[in-house]
Amino acid sequence: MQKRVRGGVKGKSSCQSGQARASISSLDKTKVQHASSSSPYKYKGYRSKLEYNWANYLNGLIALGSIANFYYEPFNIRLPGKKNFYNPDFMVIAGDGMMFYEIKGRNKSDDRSLVKIKTAAGLHKWAQFVVVKWINGQWDERRIA
Repeated sequence: MQKRVRGGVKGKSSCQSGQARASISSLDKTKVQHASSSSPYKYKGYRSKLEYNWANYLNGLIALGSIANFYYEPFNIRLPGKKNFYNPDFMVIAGDGMMFYEIKGRNKSDDRSLVKIKTAAGLHKWAQFVVVKWINGQWDERRIA
């Protein structure tokens, strides 16, 4: 009699290790990327369609040579207070330094939604912080001083 263990029967294998490797390597690359991208974000790895469109805009700037690279939600910036952090939407590396971008919809223009980015900009003068909105078919950038 074989002993039952979690996930199957001890001593028996459902497939040989060579078979498993062959089946994984036979998948084409797009299927592997799609299967491994179990991202909770709806728009191809971004939280919103607006952020996805901004990333496409930044890819165009990379192609033109205006910026070196960008990163989506790279890290949290610690702010004063207990458990208080700011996570910028994008970090852009350009020739003139590092910039952090916060992407906001048209209706998110009140100052309450900008408290964390304003605090981060006040604490970290070495970087530039920018709020970006999509208004009337174009990107509107507002630098936070």
